Amino acid sequence: MASSVIAAEWLNQNSLRNYPFREDCGLRPNDSAGNLVDGGWRVPNYLLVDMVVGVAGANYDPTVYLKRMSVVGGSVTMTFADARGEDAFTVGAVSGDTSKEIAGVGSYSDARGVVRFGDLDRFFSETPEGLYSFYLEESQVEPTCIRPSAAGVRSLAVVDASGYTTAGLQGDVKLVAGDNIRIRYDLATNSLVVSADPNSGYTDECECEETEQRYVRSINGIRTEDVVIEGDDCVDITTENGVLTISDTCSKPCCGCAETAFINQTVNDLQSSVSTLSSNAAMLAERITTFVNNYLLARKTLA
Repeated sequence: MASSVIAAEWLNQNSLRNYPFREDCGLRPNDSAGNLVDGGWRVPNYLLVDMVVGVAGANYDPTVYLKRMSVVGGSVTMTFADARGEDAFTVGAVSGDTSKEIAGVGSYSDARGVVRFGDLDRFFSETPEGLYSFYLEESQVEPTCIRPSAAGVRSLAVVDASGYTTAGLQGDVKLVAGDNIRIRYDLATNSLVVSADPNSGYTDECECEETEQRYVRSINGIRTEDVVIEGDDCVDITTENGVLTISDTCSKPCCGCAETAFINQTVNDLQSSVSTLSSNAAMLAERITTFVNNYLLARKTLA
């Protein structure tokens, strides 16, 4: 009797098993109270069928798990964390996507990889929209999917005295010596040496004209010598080293750090989903325009 072989390819086989998650993981989410949602929805095996991420340097740790997943408006955003619970990688997708780049975040910003999605159309039709969270024991990724990579400098950034940081500089970045500065390469130590050198484009300090000293003369029309600042039961006023500090001693925040962090992360996930939806909308608008043009051309041809 003839037999048929179904889903013989490796990626198709992965849609029927946990991989790239560990085979003994339940892939069950937990509720807002931290309890496992047993007997209900779980991450389907066909959502991810392959995953490879390279991590450089001391950050390498093969213990990675799916920490959070956001499903909103036909898009999914997945955030993976390390064994300590620190966010490590994130990836987003919409219907029609197959392979997507997974990028590192935070201290894992230099990590890069690729994930392969299965049947996303089926996933969106069977999965309620919402924000799902998971424990390490329920959604750990196979250690072989997290691979060490050679550490290297991906970009350079410049931080000025005010703390402003430029965007990452990539490619062939040059260090240029300015006034009174000399830069040389030390072959023996394989290092760059920056030295002060008055012979390298030396520039004298400018002779600034004396200007009148400026200071506060009045506050709300009251001369400073007549101003009296007093506190009350909820306001504490202190002075130190010429600094006046006004503190509120009664008010208390309505949200703690944990709640604020959760709201910020949720907003970030939603922003990622909105970006994906905008891209999808632009693609749909282009296809509608093409359809209308073809339809009008066909009507003109028939006429």
